[in-house]
Amino acid sequence: MPEGDNPTPARTVKTPRRAASAKAMPSVVELPQLYPRFREVQPFLARFLPDVAPSQLGLHQSFCDLYVFLSHLQAQGWSGYLHSSRKEQNVWVLLLRGRPVSAAADTLRSGAVVPAESIVAEEALGELILSYQVGAELAAYPLPAQYAELLSGLGNRAQKFDFSADFNGLYAQPTGAVLYAHGEAVATLDASLPYEGAFPVANPQPLVLPRNLVGWAHATYQPTLRGRDVLSPITAAHAEFRAEFGTDLAPALIQALIRGVSPAEFALEHDTPSPRSNPGWGALRSRDTLSAEYTAPEANRPVLVVGAAEAWVTELRRVMPEQAMLPVLSAEALLRLPDGLRPSAAVIVSGTVSDRWPDVLPVLRRHAGLESTRWLALTPPERWPALLAAGADVTLPLASPLSMLAQQIQALVRLSEEQEAYAFSCSRSNRHLKAGSGKSGCATSWYTCWSTT
Repeated sequence: MPEGDNPTPARTVKTPRRAASAKAMPSVVELPQLYPRFREVQPFLARFLPDVAPSQLGLHQSFCDLYVFLSHLQAQGWSGYLHSSRKEQNVWVLLLRGRPVSAAADTLRSGAVVPAESIVAEEALGELILSYQVGAELAAYPLPAQYAELLSGLGNRAQKFDFSADFNGLYAQPTGAVLYAHGEAVATLDASLPYEGAFPVANPQPLVLPRNLVGWAHATYQPTLRGRDVLSPITAAHAEFRAEFGTDLAPALIQALIRGVSPAEFALEHDTPSPRSNPGWGALRSRDTLSAEYTAPEANRPVLVVGAAEAWVTELRRVMPEQAMLPVLSAEALLRLPDGLRPSAAVIVSGTVSDRWPDVLPVLRRHAGLESTRWLALTPPERWPALLAAGADVTLPLASPLSMLAQQIQALVRLSEEQEAYAFSCSRSNRHLKAGSGKSGCATSWYTCWSTT
């Protein structure tokens, strides 16, 4: 049980209302003193979360659907923090008026060793979803909206404290911490840093899940001819589309897709407080994520060929003339792919037993742009078990016929396209609708990007 599981009653202490660096003479007033719930933890966010009585404890996947619960919190405009714990992993997510604005985790569910300070924001939000799906318990702790907003800067690194009359956020030093709103101290916190630092807050932005969980929401789509017709009042599709999906946000989404905006970007631009306020979007999305009748995912994403001779790549192109191919020299080059490039598959050609692909592949599978990429390895058979365990989808001998290799690549491309464009589960959406949670209507709220399976 984490330290601080028994909430400590708040007490008041005498603290300067303004920082000592303010020009005005500070007036001494009594401020609420908060105590941290999680002491001796590494993430900044967790270190300064107040110890308050929980509103929910012990939530579990076996009896509480996470998406329904989060939708409920959003509809209520709930502020506070969520804490999930399983084995050695802890994840914290701060919600402001129903939306996640900061998140942190102390370890990755995969067990990969990375600094805890790097597991923040969208990646930590994804860890909460993944850990809950495999059995983590979840607790919810309510906070006043003002406290939640002032704590939302804790997802970033500490900055030099530069006090001003409009400072918002948390100021920490070795002797304690203070929450400031517009330059006025509103509460003290019995938690500290070994140095002086500030976590300012400007305009908290909702987090969305990373591409590896909701690649479909980050993908770009082009409206079909019928999709473009819905914007023309003289067509039959115009009236049919508005009758089924509404006259506000669904047409705006089609216009955004034409401009190259992804559904995730559209969700943040048109954020609304409740899925119920967006009738019709659930139906549009439940038709294969984005209705295939009106939109189509980006086509012919390239296949990467890593470590192969130029002549071999030329022969593969001859066998697969319709498929775009992109030669890549090494694994390191995969980390420097151009922004926006989302390859459907990658063929690894390695004739050495001493290569590091089993160690590198798990990192590549999580790298931005490669989350939905399917991996085929042409290596000696003795390397197959390690590569399959590392995440390779298919392993074949180096001397495999190109015709057989082409069939395997085509199968992997199809799987990647399905994952990229159709990741959202219609059955989950239908269950939400039947449960009376209203239309799923999530393209216009952060809840869009919680729905991953």
